[in-house]
Amino acid sequence: MRAAQRIPLDFIATGLYFGKIPFAPGTWGTLPGIALLWLMADFPLWSKLLIAALLFYGGVLVCHRAQELYGRKDPSCVVIDEIAGVFFAGMWFAVSWPMLLAVFVLFRFFDILKPWPIRRLETLSDGWGVMADDMAAGAAAALVLVAVSLLL
Repeated sequence: MRAAQRIPLDFIATGLYFGKIPFAPGTWGTLPGIALLWLMADFPLWSKLLIAALLFYGGVLVCHRAQELYGRKDPSCVVIDEIAGVFFAGMWFAVSWPMLLAVFVLFRFFDILKPWPIRRLETLSDGWGVMADDMAAGAAAALVLVAVSLLL
């Protein structure tokens, strides 16, 4: 892969290089997704759905190419999946700092622990497995937030 292709791929795959932070790259890599939620706070739901779809399908392609670039499956510095997953988790709710914190914490909880069936999704081929488990972690976080909001 030529440098002209490698540099933008690395920039996108690592979430603006947040994934290159050596300690807890997945946690750091979630922050651009939180920022995107904040930036899109007043956007209509249809536009958030469009961005989520672009992040997911674009992320599948980016993750596939990044695995080739780094020579291993799901490299820890690749965090486009965290960005898409946390964005999916929070796009359904009105943006506030407590909500963003709750989305961040719940998403990281499900992304790190990967309870069944989330872990099984990692076995999908190419970039699909990298993206699918994080989208499922985002869905789980969103469901917990819906349940809590209904109880309150």
